[in-house]
Amino acid sequence: MATNLLKPSFMVDTFAEAGGFFLNDPLLPPEVLAEDPLRSDRPWFIIALALERCKKGDFAMLQVLPTMVKRNAGAHFLDACELLLGHAGSRSQTQGLYDAFKAEREDGHPVYCRFLCRIFVRSMQLWSVPLMLELFARYADSRRVETFEFVHDCCSELLDEEPYGTLFDSSMPSKEFIYLAIRRYEELCQRFGTDLVPIRRGQIFSVHSMARWMHQVLLNPDIDRDDVESLISEERYFFEAATGIDCRSWFSELTLQPLNASASLERFLESVEAKTYQPGMRYFFKHPVAR
Repeated sequence: MATNLLKPSFMVDTFAEAGGFFLNDPLLPPEVLAEDPLRSDRPWFIIALALERCKKGDFAMLQVLPTMVKRNAGAHFLDACELLLGHAGSRSQTQGLYDAFKAEREDGHPVYCRFLCRIFVRSMQLWSVPLMLELFARYADSRRVETFEFVHDCCSELLDEEPYGTLFDSSMPSKEFIYLAIRRYEELCQRFGTDLVPIRRGQIFSVHSMARWMHQVLLNPDIDRDDVESLISEERYFFEAATGIDCRSWFSELTLQPLNASASLERFLESVEAKTYQPGMRYFFKHPVAR
């Protein structure tokens, strides 16, 4: 079956910094609405449908995306699936992905291993730490170790309380990294009494706390401006996914607009809506994501 990997014009900026979780055209074309998810050879149509349904609290179409990933391993489509599955997928769906990509994992395919690790981080799954370390340990002594440095990034995002913390250092010996990551994982499990909680930067995830942290980062003159841009660019996806607030004005030609971002966060933090999000819960466009 021929597959169309060209990103259509109605979502050319979607799943990228310029567009986030929003389509260029807010109305899906009729041919997209008529697409059959089980027989389609147009993956972008299917992920656009899945995105718009997830925004309404219907997450059922996410289950077809892993099959489409295996058939359509284009880099941009893989990134798009990582974002949507990571931010909108339930714990059971995330666990199922690890099994679904067993052959790719065992082959040590870096593209798919990174895909899985980034989904674990976006879905903030503390229980996933041992799985990521298993991937890392399998290839830590091979020539592929450089392709698995992203495990440092992923574990750091989940477990370190500060950006670019201890686990971010990819120069440390692999055994030391595994030891420190496991120790930090066990500390958090003991603190929270379980590993079945959403974790972001070593704390139980909270939409309100995340927004406050981003606002502080934007206003902190002691943080290098390049680091601010990098941090906000990544954290924006978590904020936008959870709240459904359009963050496209935060960037212009891929450059952070700190005043726009700060004003948007201030409006949210001062709103009644900010108090409706419960700590320890994941959301997608205000809809709770199943645990």
